[in-house]
Parts: sequence; C-alpha cells; structure tokens
Amino acid sequence: QYLDLSKRLVRNKVILAMILLGAMRGAIHQSFGVFIVLHMREVLVYSNFIVGLHVSLLTMAGIISTPTMGYLSDRIGRKPVITTAMSLMALILFSFLYVDSGWLLTLLIGLLGLFIFSVMPIITAAAMDQVESGTEGSITALIFTGTGIVSAISPMVAGGIYAEHQFHGVVVLTGVIAFASAILSFILPITSTSMKPSK
Repeated sequence: QYLDLSKRLVRNKVILAMILLGAMRGAIHQSFGVFIVLHMREVLVYSNFIVGLHVSLLTMAGIISTPTMGYLSDRIGRKPVITTAMSLMALILFSFLYVDSGWLLTLLIGLLGLFIFSVMPIITAAAMDQVESGTEGSITALIFTGTGIVSAISPMVAGGIYAEHQFHGVVVLTGVIAFASAILSFILPITSTSMKPSK
C-alpha cells in the first residue's frame, strides 16, 4: 500500500519537482558545508575553534531565521519565499568567488545560514500543500529520502571538483545549483493552503 501511494505521488510532476528541489538544497548544503571547512583548515589555516565557530554560525543563523521564514510563507505564500531564498542563496554563494577570507567571509557564511537551513521546512510545507489529506507523512518521507540520496552523492562530486579547482570550483557548483533551484521554484505551479480561501 505504501509503495502504491508513493508511486501515485511521484507521478505528480509538481510533487516530483518539489522532491528534486529539496534534493538540490541538500546538495548545496552538503557540498558547501564540507568544503568550506577544508578551505578554512587547508588554505586559510584557521584553528579548529575558529572553524567550529563558523560552522556554528551557519547553523545558528538558520535557527534564528526559520521562524520568520515560516511566518512569511504562511502570510504571502510558499512560492515567493522559496524563490527569494534560493535566489539570495545563489547570490551569496557566487559572492564567495570574490570574498574567501577575513571578516567578510564570516559575514557571508552568516548570511548563507539565514537561508540554507530555513528554506527546507518551507519546501516540505509546500509539498504537503500539494497532496491530499492523509498523505503528508508519505510526501515528507519521499522528500527526505530524495534529499538523503543526493546529499550522500553530492560531496563525492564536489570532492572531485575541489581536487581540480579548489574551493572556488565548489562555489561555482553550489551557486549554479542554487540558481537552477530558484528558476525551478519560480516556474512551478506551487499552491499554498494558507493562501486558499476558507470554506
């Protein structure tokens, strides 16, 4: 029964695209998260404490922004929040091509953290808005399965790029994925239950 339900859900092109969107965000998170640490240790020669501080900053920024992002998605809709977040992620990621050290690096990591974590619950909520009542758990499981698979593979791809092109190569990879995610979220016909009239 679960397999039949899953097959029915993935036949929905919007649902399939939402799963892809979540997976793309996961690829950005895993690829950037791993290789910013290597960049700070191997190139910038930051101490373990400073590296850990930056990783914590990436997470803490997301903790702070997630409630606001959720509130905005309830008020103005999932689609504009997701598209804006992905667009800003792309802009911030490409900024690492020009700023890869110093306090500006710290600032960019904090800004990226505002969106890289907080957009995932909005993507999940948007996917749940597209399905019938009683299947929300199944779509959530499918999204996290897709995200998990891509997240497991993406660091290997990013590792090959890092070996050839260093941190800037990973920046281009993640920036392109974020830009493609922004386009995908913009063209998707995403509806929000919060924006539907009450019966």
